[in-house]
Amino acid sequence: MKNGKLYSFILTFLLVFVTLDVNMSTDQKIQAAEEYAVRDAFCSLSNSSVNRLSSEHFQIIWGNADETGTVTRDFVQGNLENLESIRAFYINELNMKDICYSQTNSSLQTKYKTNVYISNTGLSEIDSDWAYMGVDSGGFGFIVLHPGAMRVDPPSWVVPHELAHVFTYHQGGIVPYKWYEAVANWFRDQYLGSTYYRYGNTVYGPTSDFFQPFILNDYSYFPHLNNWYDAWPILLYIYENPDNLNGLGPNLMHKLFETKTEDTTYFATIERLSGVSIKEILGNLSRRLVTMDFQRQNSYLTYYAETLSNQENASKIYTTLNSSSDGWLTVPSDRAPQQGGYNIVPLNVDLSAKKVIVNFQGTTSAAGADWRVSLVTKTNSGDTRYSTLWNSGANSISLQGDETAVYLVVTATPNTMQDLPVESLSDAGTKYPYKIKVSVSYQSNTTPTPVVTPTPVVTPTPVVTPTPVVTPTPVVTPTPQATANPSSQPVVTVNTNASGTVRQEYTITAPQNASIDLSNLKLRYYYSADNIKTQQFWCDNAAISYTQAPWYVNYPSKNVTADFKNGYIEISFSEALELDSSGTLKLAIRFNNADWSNYENFQEGGLDIVYN
Repeated sequence: MKNGKLYSFILTFLLVFVTLDVNMSTDQKIQAAEEYAVRDAFCSLSNSSVNRLSSEHFQIIWGNADETGTVTRDFVQGNLENLESIRAFYINELNMKDICYSQTNSSLQTKYKTNVYISNTGLSEIDSDWAYMGVDSGGFGFIVLHPGAMRVDPPSWVVPHELAHVFTYHQGGIVPYKWYEAVANWFRDQYLGSTYYRYGNTVYGPTSDFFQPFILNDYSYFPHLNNWYDAWPILLYIYENPDNLNGLGPNLMHKLFETKTEDTTYFATIERLSGVSIKEILGNLSRRLVTMDFQRQNSYLTYYAETLSNQENASKIYTTLNSSSDGWLTVPSDRAPQQGGYNIVPLNVDLSAKKVIVNFQGTTSAAGADWRVSLVTKTNSGDTRYSTLWNSGANSISLQGDETAVYLVVTATPNTMQDLPVESLSDAGTKYPYKIKVSVSYQSNTTPTPVVTPTPVVTPTPVVTPTPVVTPTPVVTPTPQATANPSSQPVVTVNTNASGTVRQEYTITAPQNASIDLSNLKLRYYYSADNIKTQQFWCDNAAISYTQAPWYVNYPSKNVTADFKNGYIEISFSEALELDSSGTLKLAIRFNNADWSNYENFQEGGLDIVYN
């Protein structure tokens, strides 16, 4: 969905969209007596300067001024094939409603093809950008895609995300704006996990997407700017229903997308439609994230291992508690979970014991404070075992002699889930601190032996099933270049997920009480690999969120460019824009070898911030 200003409207639910109010003329209605007719609310069907190519269910539309030189009929035909495959999965396997009917004119029963417009090809009627979904004046969802977002083989990951927005809209329910991106990524992950993820005779699925920002900000409430697109594990849990809770499963997903009743939060909607306590859902979900205990566990674990190969990420995924002389371990204030947030705490216990016991106590007076807590063990065969969920006092888990690690998972589940701002840059969510006391028993039915003077919890070396991933030798970070005015230096952080394609998320802020001009900023990310060839770069999203009006502003992704240098990629900004300390620019970028071969022995270096 387009990252622009926050436009809101209610057709049947809240939606970010771009609409041009164009009335359909006679020649826009039906061109051929097909089962699925063609229409166009923006470009007249008789306009000879507009190119069109159709499949059974889609019409791709583009102009005669392709800025990229990549849009050919074969390119368009390949995208039609991919669109049909994605649509077939969403309808045949997820059992979603078709997207062929108007959502604002119920008397119109003609089936229409879904329009896909190629941006940067001379279509003046369309706002060019990387990728977004919108709704036209007739109540039909459409997609706008940059040619760079439309890779044919392997099929682009952008296309199933944007088409998922269209499907979400055409289910007819109220899906809150702040959940729209997570819902689209859940759709895409399901598609990637199927054999529909293919082109021609090459089948790329089943594989998976991943939710790295979610686990790197595990204590945070969601959806939040730090995990907005990646807050879909709860949808994964609901759909798979691994704990066989009555009320969860595929039917609940349909109810969520079709309900026309809006609650105070989407959590309340989930609870109302399922009849299952959101506390139980969140507690059960969080503990499964220790070992990615879902149907495509191996695929998620591969991404998980790549995330942990960056040694800095271990301290973000695992929470180390502070010890005290009275035997209690307390959560650091900056790691105390907010609503829906969780901590994974590795426990430093004797694995030869028969039982591990944890006494859990909340330490906040916040109204309605509550938690769901679980002990989790990981075995040398890759199995995961769980204790029952609890929220206060002592609970235990029995050890069977084959464990390799024991964890405590604490999830904040207050009595009332608040409607918190997704764009917040401040610490908006209430924190729910706690303390624990750990003990073990060497006999199954005896009084537990307290763990004497606990040592600080040590984050273990992650054990990944089925194939261990070796952490590469760190590359020395190059010395950053000095800038003329260090006090004006922007603050930049980056999270990197490197597999066949390197995916990065950058967060850029101005120094306090100062501002920066983006056109003067260059980001140099250093890396190495054994098989670097001609490389290519994309910026998938670029948006600025503010702590005051205008709150949210699009920065055109086409203005985020990159050059590949000797040993690093240099990212720059072609359009001047003043970013003050009330705003944060978030970038989602990708780069890879242009022939789509995987980087071999990819190793991170460091980030050099150059600002003049």
